[in-house]
Amino acid sequence: MRRQCSYVSDLLLFWKWAYRVGKGWYGFNLGHIPPVWTNMLDDFLAWLETQCPDFEIHQIKSKLGSIRIYIDTKSADEAVNANVRSEIEKLRDLLRTPKYLRHVRTLRRSELAHKKVGQASSLSNERIARAAQIKSNQTP
Repeated sequence: MRRQCSYVSDLLLFWKWAYRVGKGWYGFNLGHIPPVWTNMLDDFLAWLETQCPDFEIHQIKSKLGSIRIYIDTKSADEAVNANVRSEIEKLRDLLRTPKYLRHVRTLRRSELAHKKVGQASSLSNERIARAAQIKSNQTP
């Protein structure tokens, strides 16, 4: 199975929905999300367009294992706004990384960082030992 590139979701959604991102707003910042999440967000935005033809995207991002959606419906109808808020809450609850997987990337990053530090310190120790050996060989 091929793994999705880091920002394919951002590119796909921005390519399709760029005209909806308000001036001065961030748009999409999703990073590594499952491809099915991208499809669900796309379906949600298509549904939102039928409910609020003039909606504006402020930001849709991935944060702490969940999706955050910030939009302006530009609708004066409170029932429509309540319905959209409800759908956003449902989508946010649905698109959530399970708790037991949230810190996997963090753990991997810290393991890699420790490994690099360990490699660097072992290289430093080797250099110190080599320098001491050279120095001892030079002194008569």
